[in-house]
Amino acid sequence: MASIVDVVFEHAALRFVLADGREVSAPLEWLPALRDATEAQRYNWRLIGRGIGVHWLDLDEDVSVSTLLDAEQKARLDAVAAMPDEQIDYSDAPALPDAVWVKAATGLPQTKPKRKKT
Repeated sequence: MASIVDVVFEHAALRFVLADGREVSAPLEWLPALRDATEAQRYNWRLIGRGIGVHWLDLDEDVSVSTLLDAEQKARLDAVAAMPDEQIDYSDAPALPDAVWVKAATGLPQTKPKRKKT
């Protein structure tokens, strides 16, 4: 499944920008916690599961890409995810500006080095 690289709120909708250039969106009516949130709460998010979803810290709300897809879209996305990269046609995917990747890089969980047992 494609990873999320950015989250956008516009009008009454939530939109995920995916690493392969696609975008998926859903009306905020489907997501009452986000619909009722303040702008500051909506923009306090981090990527989870290597970009398969987003967690809103102030709301304790998680939304994944698959939550926004209907069954047919999910089946097509799963079929592409199962393909080797060299078989996927990216020719129609737009290039993403570097600014899109800034949030993706900072949203990854930080891990501490494991201690060696003595």
